[in-house]
Amino acid sequence: MHAQTMPPDPLSTSTAPETTSLASRFVDSMKWNSTTQVFGLVIRFLSSLVIARGLGLRLYGVNASVNSFFMLLPSLLSIGFEETIQVVAARWMASDEHRPRVRTLLRKLVAWRLALYVPAAAALFFGAPAIAAWVREPEVELFVKLLVAAMLVSGIASLYSNVAQACLRIRGLTIFNMGIQVAGLVAAYLILRAGGGIAGLLAWQVVSATVSLGFYALNAHGLMPGAAEPIEVPPVIRFAGTAWLTAMCGQFLLKELDIVLLNVFRVPWQAIGAYNLGASLGITLGFLTNGIGPLFQAALAETAERSGRERVG
Repeated sequence: MHAQTMPPDPLSTSTAPETTSLASRFVDSMKWNSTTQVFGLVIRFLSSLVIARGLGLRLYGVNASVNSFFMLLPSLLSIGFEETIQVVAARWMASDEHRPRVRTLLRKLVAWRLALYVPAAAALFFGAPAIAAWVREPEVELFVKLLVAAMLVSGIASLYSNVAQACLRIRGLTIFNMGIQVAGLVAAYLILRAGGGIAGLLAWQVVSATVSLGFYALNAHGLMPGAAEPIEVPPVIRFAGTAWLTAMCGQFLLKELDIVLLNVFRVPWQAIGAYNLGASLGITLGFLTNGIGPLFQAALAETAERSGRERVG
């Protein structure tokens, strides 16, 4: 009598090389993502020091105030599009059959983002003289117009970059983003040495956002072969709205809103500059002391996964 052969367990990871490969890619992506966060915080803090020294506390406060407002506005208008790509697109990209749907999803999200951003950008662009008069800084008119351009380009670039993140293609994005951040630090130093001031720094933001959009778009289109397929829109809208509401409840009261409120209450520019510099140092030190753990966790998890162990210890 022959022993009965049991069918393979469909949930077993030992007989599923695809699952092992996906787990390895996830761990690798987590490690690279953590590296990006640590590197980005350090570079941004160094940039803050360079800009504060080059501009002085008063103009640094002006620069921080304008940038904070334009960082807060995209958060209010994002409507959860990035989270939608990270979750929905990741599920579709795992299947060759559903992968063409990602192209349709991206096209719709880009169109919806433009529908939200363009009216807001137009209102800010034509309202720039009024904003400059309200804060009693004539140069702010040019600053607002430059930031409007940077906001439009960065908003579209963010959607394309999330396609690569959904596919766990983090290594290439990390190397590119590190290069952009280092270039931004060098550019800030050279612009300030040349007397470019805040306008020069904001012009660099427009340039770097445009370069990033080109890189992300080329990278994303290479991951979406085939023609676009129709998708059901209502579930996507519901998911995006839920993700946006969750993000707003957890992230609305951040430093950007603090600086906007400081301007509402007419706090002097020098005080805002000092506050922004101190807050940047606090965020950097806080992440380095409390948030660097995931980087080591990812490295340990990868070691355990490659050695075939379920846990380390």
